Amino acid sequence: MSFSPSEQKPEAEREEGLLDIGSKCSTLNCPNIDYLIHECTKCHRRYCSEHRSAVFDCCQRQSTQKRDKTHKVFVACTLPRCSSEAFSGSEYCLAHRHHAAPIQTAQKGSVSKQQASKLDAIRAKFGKTTPMTPSTGGTATKTMQHKPIDRRVWMMKTRMNAKPLREHLDSNHRVHISVSLSQSISHVDINLDSCSFFYLNKSLSMGRVLDLLADKLSVDSSEYYLYHHQQQSNTKLNLNLNLSAAAGDIPGLDCAHLILVQKAGVGE
Repeated sequence: MSFSPSEQKPEAEREEGLLDIGSKCSTLNCPNIDYLIHECTKCHRRYCSEHRSAVFDCCQRQSTQKRDKTHKVFVACTLPRCSSEAFSGSEYCLAHRHHAAPIQTAQKGSVSKQQASKLDAIRAKFGKTTPMTPSTGGTATKTMQHKPIDRRVWMMKTRMNAKPLREHLDSNHRVHISVSLSQSISHVDINLDSCSFFYLNKSLSMGRVLDLLADKLSVDSSEYYLYHHQQQSNTKLNLNLNLSAAAGDIPGLDCAHLILVQKAGVGE
């Protein structure tokens, strides 16, 4: 059996090729040649599995400590005659940390003075202004009392809260009304929250309606007139109703407001 010249190698050369497989451990006095060698990324030394955990990790830890090590800068307290170190994020030491408050207060005081001087300049140019306070006169009160009431709100509340004046009726035969009492026709003050709400038969006469309303409100019908309150734009009308007319024949009576006005001289 013959071999080619390239296949015929000396014995020493073959042994040297076997030694190239794997690497020797870098640890002193360690003869191990490990085939799964561990190389440190910091010092690039190679360690066997036996010394990897002890030497390799130590190298990594020392490198991290060197990287994280920083030089702390000493910052002295800014208060005169104090050489203590200022704590983090402040210009004062722990003993004088409250001395920053007077400085901030003084700065705020200077800003307030600047604002006051600007306000004085505005007053000098445009005249003195007075704060708005609630009016103590009667004008505002009257305006609030006579503020126009939304017709849609009035109708909705009248229909929702109406109770039968005499008997329960089908909706096709109902006339819905709101009612209030007044001592004088010249001082009528309508308040939606204090009204009474009823529905009645269209065939009832207004005289009969007056009697039934007086009974519901616990007053004497002979001492009162019955008025139909109407509001047209900014004009308010109180019309004395014809007591002989039927409720269904009076225009705009449904969801209208009726006022029982006390006759003059009654109760004096």
